Amino acid sequence: MQLLITLAAFLFVISVVVVFHELGHFLVAKSFGVRVTVFSVGFGKKVFGIKPGETEYRFSRYPLGGYVKLYDDPFAESDDPRAFINKPRWQKLLIVWAGPVASAILGVVMMAGIFMTVGNTVTGHRLSPVIGGVVSGSVGELAGLQAEDKIISIEGKGMKNWDDVSFIIGTSPNRATSIVFERNGDTLTAVVTPKAVSVAQQTFGDAGLLPKNFVHISFVEPDSPAEEAGLQERDELIKVDDLSVTVATFDKLVAYINEHPNAELSIVVRRGDSAHVLTVTPRMYGETARIGVQFSAAQRYGFFESFSESMRYNANLLKRNIEVFGKMFKGEMSPSNTISGPIGIASISGEMARRGFVSLIFLTANISMFLAFFNLLPIPGLDGGHILIFAIESVIRKDLSKRVKTLLMQLGFLLILFIFVLAMLADLAKIIF
Repeated sequence: MQLLITLAAFLFVISVVVVFHELGHFLVAKSFGVRVTVFSVGFGKKVFGIKPGETEYRFSRYPLGGYVKLYDDPFAESDDPRAFINKPRWQKLLIVWAGPVASAILGVVMMAGIFMTVGNTVTGHRLSPVIGGVVSGSVGELAGLQAEDKIISIEGKGMKNWDDVSFIIGTSPNRATSIVFERNGDTLTAVVTPKAVSVAQQTFGDAGLLPKNFVHISFVEPDSPAEEAGLQERDELIKVDDLSVTVATFDKLVAYINEHPNAELSIVVRRGDSAHVLTVTPRMYGETARIGVQFSAAQRYGFFESFSESMRYNANLLKRNIEVFGKMFKGEMSPSNTISGPIGIASISGEMARRGFVSLIFLTANISMFLAFFNLLPIPGLDGGHILIFAIESVIRKDLSKRVKTLLMQLGFLLILFIFVLAMLADLAKIIF
C-alpha cells in the first residue's frame, strides 16, 4: 500500500510540474503562430495519446520530465513561417522564457493558496534570529545556548533572520560551527557541531535550536472571555503577564491559563503593526480554565497578503537554491546530500502524501520553483542554454551555425546526463548506506 501511495504521489507531483512548465512554452509558442507537433508528459516511447488537431498530446514511457516539440527542429533550416527557427529572436526568447515563468507562477500560486487556507509556518525570514527554545540533550544545549539568546553571526556570516540561522545549521551536518550570540548585553561564542539527521533520504544538520515564532489566535469562541476582552482572530500573542509566548513555550501558556481561573490576566498581542494590551479572565469549562480561543502556530493571510507572502517565500527559496549550488561547487556540501534523483523525489513525495494533501501541494510548489531555477541554468539543452545562445547571437548580430549549435547541444546533453547519473547514484547510496 505504501508503495502505491509513493508511486501515485510521485506521478502527481511530476505530472503537475511538467504540465505547467511545458504549458508555458506551448501557449506562448501558439500565440506567436508556431506549430506545436507534440506535447508530452514523460520521455521515450509513447504509451498513449490523442491528436484532436495539429498537436498530439501524449504520455510517454519514462515520467521523469516532459517536452513540447515545435514544428521543425529549432536548429534546422526551413522556410516555413510557422517554424520556430524563422521567428524573430525576441519571440524565440519569450517562448523559451515561458516555461520557467510558468513554473514560477505555479509555485507562487500554490504557496499563496496554502497561506490563505492553512496558514504560514515556513517563512523564517519574518522571524528574528533569537532562540525561542533549545531541545533538551541537543548539541545546542550542550554548547550552552539558551532561549532568548540572539544569534549575531554563524561562521562569520551575519544573521538577519531565523531563515539564515536554519540554512547555515541545516547545511552544516557534522561540521564544527562557530556561533556568536548576545545574552544580557554580553557577546559570547559557542562552537556547535550540528547532528546529521536524515529526512526523506536527505541529510541535514540539527542543533536542537527552536525559533521564537509566536502563537496566533485562529478562532475566538462567541461569548467567551476572549471575545469579551476584545481578542480577535489573527492576533499574535506576545506575552501573558510575565510569560513570553512562543511555540516553544506554548505548553507553559496553556498550564498558566489553567492555573489562574477567575484571575485577570494581562495579554499583549500584535495586531497588524501595532501592539495592544488587553485584560482577560479565564473561565472554568468543566475542570479546565480557558479563555475561549483556538491557538495556531500558523498565520493565515488574506488574498493579496497571501500572494505577497508567497512572493517573498519563493524569492528566498530561489536565493537558497543559488547558495546551495554555490556551496556544492565550492566543495562545502556533498552532492550526494544535496541532489535528489527520481528515487529521492518519489520517496519524498510518498512521505508528504502520507502527511496529507497540503504537504504534497507544498512539495509540488517547491519542486516547481526549483524546476524554474534549474531550467534557467546556462546549460545547452535547458531553457537557460537556449537563452544563452540567443544572447550570444544578439551580441554578435548573427545566428550561430548549425554545426556550433549542434556541438553545444551535445555537450549540454552530456552534462545533463552526468547530473542525472550523479543524482541516481546519490539516491542509491542513500538506500544502500
